[in-house]
Amino acid sequence: MILAAIVLVLSYLLGSLPFGVWIGRWWKKTDIRSYGSGNTGTTNALRVLGPWGALPVLIGDVGKAALAVALARWAAGGGTVLMRAWGGTGDLPSWAGSWLPMLSAIAAVLGHNWSVFLRFRGGKGVASTFGAWLVLNPWPTILIFLLWLAVVWCTRYVSVGSLTSALAWPFVLVGWPSPGVQVIGAGILAILAFYRHWPNLRRLWEGTEHSFHL
Repeated sequence: MILAAIVLVLSYLLGSLPFGVWIGRWWKKTDIRSYGSGNTGTTNALRVLGPWGALPVLIGDVGKAALAVALARWAAGGGTVLMRAWGGTGDLPSWAGSWLPMLSAIAAVLGHNWSVFLRFRGGKGVASTFGAWLVLNPWPTILIFLLWLAVVWCTRYVSVGSLTSALAWPFVLVGWPSPGVQVIGAGILAILAFYRHWPNLRRLWEGTEHSFHL
């Protein structure tokens, strides 16, 4: 249980790494939170820093969540060797193998959305959610990415693509089929996505949402 708790804390801290802020300061000596949507994610980085500045932000936000889930999977398997070295039995709780990677993914997205390094502010978690799912269940994730790309291409709204993908994710996992814990996790991440996109939903309703041209 101690190892599981450490993994979840580390997952949150990994998710909290504000690559958008760091790269913005290094790339253009600016804080991307002062422009556009005010978020730290890839879409706002693209508006402020351009494609070459946004690319490392995307890689960082995807990679940190993928690393967090990989860490949880290691702890649920090979981490038992470390537990024995500490004098434990080497046996993780029965839920760890299935639940720990999913909880780690949620913790990483929470860290991105409410970063401890940014006074609990951050982005919207779309890229980090994608990175976590690449490790959790890659093939449905590729389908979801294609759905996101098609919706953004047709509507010119990144927010519509993100929300459509978040809503579709649990249903895609059910149809794949996938473990029930992942379906539940996808539902939780979808709720987080809609919560963080609430200002976008309001702007879509008012017709003032920013369009995006690929």
